[in-house]
Amino acid sequence: MFRSIAFVLVSLFVAGEAFAADPPSALSRPALTLERCIETALANNQLLRAARADVAAKEGLVIQARSPLLPQITGSVARSESESEGVTGKTTTETIASSLSASQLIYDFGKTYGSLGAAKANREASRGGLEKTIQDVVLSVKQAYYAHIIAKRFVSVQEAVLTSAQAHLKQATAFFEVGVRPRYDVTQAEVEVNNALLGLSTARNNVRLSRITLNNAMGIDPNAPAEIDEALADRKEMPSLDESTRAALASRPEIRQADAQVEAARQSLRAAQGRYWPTISATGSYTWNDGTADSARLGGKSDLGNSWSAQVGLSIPLFEGFGAHGKVREAEANLEAAQANRENLKQGVLLDVNQAHANLDDARVRVTLTESNLKKAKENMDLAKGRYEAGVGAIIEVTDANTSLVKAETDSLQALGDLQLAIARLERAMGRR
Repeated sequence: MFRSIAFVLVSLFVAGEAFAADPPSALSRPALTLERCIETALANNQLLRAARADVAAKEGLVIQARSPLLPQITGSVARSESESEGVTGKTTTETIASSLSASQLIYDFGKTYGSLGAAKANREASRGGLEKTIQDVVLSVKQAYYAHIIAKRFVSVQEAVLTSAQAHLKQATAFFEVGVRPRYDVTQAEVEVNNALLGLSTARNNVRLSRITLNNAMGIDPNAPAEIDEALADRKEMPSLDESTRAALASRPEIRQADAQVEAARQSLRAAQGRYWPTISATGSYTWNDGTADSARLGGKSDLGNSWSAQVGLSIPLFEGFGAHGKVREAEANLEAAQANRENLKQGVLLDVNQAHANLDDARVRVTLTESNLKKAKENMDLAKGRYEAGVGAIIEVTDANTSLVKAETDSLQALGDLQLAIARLERAMGRR
């Protein structure tokens, strides 16, 4: 007796010391909200980093495609010394020549402007890809977040099941000891306790797995502690199917990306067709000569003068082995493929919205029905326990009622989680974060 009391006191003392040793920051650490989890994921996700880099690369291609439209200026400095002998005698020339040349494209019938338009369209397509990646990351965080909440609530359910099973075992044992109930009731209650322990172990492992999944979605260490706010979002109203469809066609980044890809293909076709036509450009240069020409026979020296030149050129492609024709054929096929892909994508978007609405309607119905079933299962459990305690019911009635109650609680939690996921997936189908 005294040994048990001493053990309890020591345990309380150790627990109190452990609690006091916890740093204040750990005790006061706020639970992670869904918004905070999303912010963390957007800051850490490597796919987003790659998508942002792709946008930057496409911006660089736009600058390159614009470059031929601007003046091309080149400067050079050269020093030379030469000696020659002719009828006038030996001549020595020393020269330092500084030159500045410039060229400007005047018109090339759409080749350069088509390439620039294609580069800009590809940049917009890349931005659409970035937004799509952002929305995918947000959806993955929402899925992991809600799964973690439901997993933690399952633990609470299994803990309540274990407590109830242990109470049944205690009661059945007491009845058996006084000869009111058979040994069968005790063994049945022991099986119920073991099943509850097994369910609790599975539920706790699912919490661990769901936390690892959530951490991975946030881009942090899978083993990092992550306490979350366990409140589920309100069951907000969502737009009708027609409104959702219009919003999806207007807002989905994949459609904006496909539109940009069609425009890029159209501009590439323009550039390819421009290869049939002439190119008009202007060039000019000016050279500063600093040096002398020394003639030994004449005994004289002469200064070298500056020079300049300017010209406007017209380059006409007469025949290049059908290369331009092949480029045009390729660009026409690419445009047709891009248009077909866009139409196919629109069909896929409509499918996503319709499926998301169907799943949302089903989830709402299941929430209502499972909540009703849970209420009835609790009533049946109370009746079975009352009958058993009064000595007019069998233990099997209690275990059956408990099994039904656990299933009803599980179904109700699953339906709540599925409702949140259905809302999140409909928002993603509509192009919302």
